[in-house]
Parts: sequence; structure tokens; C-alpha cells
Amino acid sequence: MKPSENFMTALKLNEEWAFEELYQEYYPMVLKYVLNNSGTKESARDLFQEVLIALVKNVRNPEFELYSGTKLSTYIMSIAQNKWLASLVKNKTTETVEIGESDFDWRDAQDDNNPEDKELQFSKMERALENIGKECKEIIMNFYYYNVPLGKVADIMGYTQGFIRVKKNRCMNSLRELITNE
Repeated sequence: MKPSENFMTALKLNEEWAFEELYQEYYPMVLKYVLNNSGTKESARDLFQEVLIALVKNVRNPEFELYSGTKLSTYIMSIAQNKWLASLVKNKTTETVEIGESDFDWRDAQDDNNPEDKELQFSKMERALENIGKECKEIIMNFYYYNVPLGKVADIMGYTQGFIRVKKNRCMNSLRELITNE
């Protein structure tokens, strides 16, 4: 759904109906994603709260705008995926699986927490991080593991924040590809 101006204004003003709509429309997608990536229903609820906080913070920024054609679901899932990956790296658990919009049917979500699978997936992530390249590893570790703000990562590395944002996304795509191909 491409959000209406009315909906975005309601989010800025903390209108209850807008948050209810977000929960109804997008929580099931986040729940399925988390359950499919070594999470629990409780961690999905926590993650969704973090996503809402980030969304509202961004919406309140006068410079914020969704790129033309960007669906709100895509934006919400990108926030959720980034935050979930950061928590996995921080907690040293496992890899994530990219999902497409057609995979957002939450009814078939299951909680599968096999410790042996987690250890194998963690090993894959460690190997992928070692093979991703020094610059990418530095960006990913600083941003996701050490929670260094993107602007600070840019300052540390001597680049602009915009460049680091694009580079981080490319690095994450490379990391996912390395993990998937292993």
C-alpha cells in the first residue's frame, strides 16, 4: 500500500487508528519473518515496536519521503530486516532469509529453534563475514554489531553518509549472497 498523505499525517500526530492499521497490515509480515529466522513471537512483537518507533521518527523528519513507487510494506520490512539482522549479529545467533512480498502469508509461520541448526547458521555467517572484504566487514560490524550510527561510520571511514548507506546495502546483499551460496 502506498500511504496517503492523510495516513502519514495521522502517524505524525500519533493517531490511534493509524497504528491499529499498521498492526493489522504489517505485524503478520514481521512475525513470519522473525519466526522463519530463529525468532519467537515475543521477539517479533519487540521488533515490531522498534520498527514502529523508527517509522514514526522517520515520518516526523521534515526531509523524509518515500521514493516514488515504494510501498510502505517494503519500507517497513527493510527496517525490520535491518534491525533483526543487527540483533542476530549482536546476539551471535544465525543468518536471515530474504522474503518477497508474496511470502508474507503469516498463517503458515512456525517457530523452529533447533540449536544445531543455529550453530551451523552462525558458522556460515562468521565465514561469510570473513570473506566479504575488509571495508564491508568494517561497515557491517560497526553499524550492526557495535550500533555505531551511520553518520559516525562515515566519519570514521572518511566517506559521506550517503555513500556509506549505499555501500552498507550493497555489503548486506553480498553477505546474504555469500551465506545463501554456502
